Amino acid sequence: TLEEAETAFNRILGKVNGLGLLNEVVLVQEFLAGQEYVIDKVSRDGVHKLVAVWKYDKRSVNKANFVYFGMSLMPTDSEEIQALVAYADRILDAVGIQQGPSHMEIMLTWVTSSEGKRVPDPCLVEVGARCHGGEGTWLPLTVECIGYNQVSVTLDAYLSGTLFNSLPKDSYALKRSAREVDMVSRHGGIVRALPGENIIRELPSFRSINWEVKPGDYCAVTVDCFTRPGCVQLVNDSEDACQRDLETIHDLEMMGLIDYSVICPKPPAVGAVVVVDPFSSGANLAAMVLQWGYKLILVFSEMDSPVAKLVSKGTNVKPTLMVQHDNNHPNQDFAIAQTLSAIDQEGSPILAILPGAETGVELSDRLAARYGTRSNGEEFTEAR
Repeated sequence: TLEEAETAFNRILGKVNGLGLLNEVVLVQEFLAGQEYVIDKVSRDGVHKLVAVWKYDKRSVNKANFVYFGMSLMPTDSEEIQALVAYADRILDAVGIQQGPSHMEIMLTWVTSSEGKRVPDPCLVEVGARCHGGEGTWLPLTVECIGYNQVSVTLDAYLSGTLFNSLPKDSYALKRSAREVDMVSRHGGIVRALPGENIIRELPSFRSINWEVKPGDYCAVTVDCFTRPGCVQLVNDSEDACQRDLETIHDLEMMGLIDYSVICPKPPAVGAVVVVDPFSSGANLAAMVLQWGYKLILVFSEMDSPVAKLVSKGTNVKPTLMVQHDNNHPNQDFAIAQTLSAIDQEGSPILAILPGAETGVELSDRLAARYGTRSNGEEFTEAR
């Protein structure tokens, strides 16, 4: 519907994309129902040679459509693949790619001809004058299963051309079956461990695994190629065995692939640590707060504090927030409430409030006790 198209448009325009760039335009394409393929080619002086065909496996999951589950390296001897290869050549000629690599995504649909025959009807999704991306984890698969890869053929096409000239134009011999498996995170949370790796490594088709998260990281729910937790490379003499191992990996995702210490739909906010009067070893304490990945809030207990001047001159500590407590106010309960309010306005969860120097002991005790973080209480503050 028009309303759905407007929603999709507003979801894209003006937003930062997965490459960190601002979307300044939106390309509107027709919806294509069919099977999506990748055609990887290398060209030299207008001659286009096929180096790989991949079949995408995209599914609906996590309330998102078209989530990558993997891709299969395809043989080239079928009618539909040859139709894609010929169509790809016409696309390359049309956009003027005469030299170097090309990576093309094509949707294959079928139509009925005037003779009543069902025939392939490919339609371009996108094309780029570059090598296949995906961090290049697929490269060893094409070398093992075909004997060469797009990167090596590209380099050769720009230099001697010996390898390029030796290759057939529109086909290759597929020696083994291969899968690039995109792992799918079914939960968002903080990764505690990756227990599924040991199981994956025991699969008959296993070749390699590449994680994009590690223990301690936040792992998002997978909704696109930028939120996958990692990928696995599989090769087997048997097409069926290769596919079984892909499904085994995806079966692990519900429980067993990733162990989460906390499951939460969004990354938890980074907590802050408050250091009162970060002088002497307190400056080291403040620096360590940042090294450990927390936000740092500095509080100075005295107006026109000499400590503040020493900190600003003698360290490279860059706090998230600096707060000046009004020790001259006649009502210190009010002043402490004002300081706590200033701390709270930073917006981060306050995990600890502690003194950085002797001058900060009393105020840190009172702030911590009233805020509710770990403290020694206020009863014997003056004795400390």
